[in-house]
Amino acid sequence: MIRTGPSTDLPVVIIAGGGAKRFGTAKGLAKLGERTLLAHVIERVSRQTTGPICLNAPLDSPYAGHGLQMLPDQAFVDCGPLAGLLTALTFADNIGADEVCTVPVDTPFLPADLLSRLTKSGAPSIAASSGRTHPICGLWPTASRTALEQALNDGARSAMRWVELSGARKVAFEPQSHIDPFFNVNTPSDLKTAERLKDAP
Repeated sequence: MIRTGPSTDLPVVIIAGGGAKRFGTAKGLAKLGERTLLAHVIERVSRQTTGPICLNAPLDSPYAGHGLQMLPDQAFVDCGPLAGLLTALTFADNIGADEVCTVPVDTPFLPADLLSRLTKSGAPSIAASSGRTHPICGLWPTASRTALEQALNDGARSAMRWVELSGARKVAFEPQSHIDPFFNVNTPSDLKTAERLKDAP
């Protein structure tokens, strides 16, 4: 059994299965500076774990061929981010991990201590900043897989509803200089904002 806890072998699943309707294309492949949003996220999390880093996206999506193991949703397809979370829990369970961390593909400024602080809080935990919660930036026990599947069967689709059902703790992160570490890029306008934030002194 892999003991993740505060150690550095925690598996991480980057959630990129959404349709990105507001962005128009696979937003994780949009460039922020010289690198894609996906590359920024990979760099941020790879510094924090030696465990596997996978990508939750369809096998036929534009993300194929970008160097990560692809984890397509097998159940509740097109049911939002909770389907991706279930996929992450299933993957972690299959490799014998007790916990799995999930992060969105559109959060290029993730904090350097994200995994350590979430594991210190204990699973389930989610990140919070600037008065907002970020339910997809979270640490989840694989033992919650059955409960999430039941919640989805019962019609749950809201990530915040799952946070309530799971009893996840909120771990508050302070802005890093002028940047909210969980700023997410949903639109081309957000990408321009991210460029300004990245380059600001």
